[in-house]
Amino acid sequence: MPSTWRGWSLLVIFLLLVVMGIWPVIGWINQQTLLWGMPSLVIWSYLIIFACSGAMLLGNCLLRRRHGDDALTKGPWAKGLMTKDPLANETEAPRD
Repeated sequence: MPSTWRGWSLLVIFLLLVVMGIWPVIGWINQQTLLWGMPSLVIWSYLIIFACSGAMLLGNCLLRRRHGDDALTKGPWAKGLMTKDPLANETEAPRD
């Protein structure tokens, strides 16, 4: 369970997004009305997609790791356990 207000607020946002996409809510939204030339269900779907993206962005900003606490500075490269990047392309010739 979350231990900070940031974690709790993101949990509430996530649960609201889940509720926005379940059947009873979709049943209320799915009407024969057109908004901007599109059915209301399409507008609702776009709203959910943008709200999910916004929630992820908000979570990324609120739960950002503190200075020097990210994976790149605390990972095996920083500790000297790995000498080369496993994602590097080995077919390229070394650059001078």
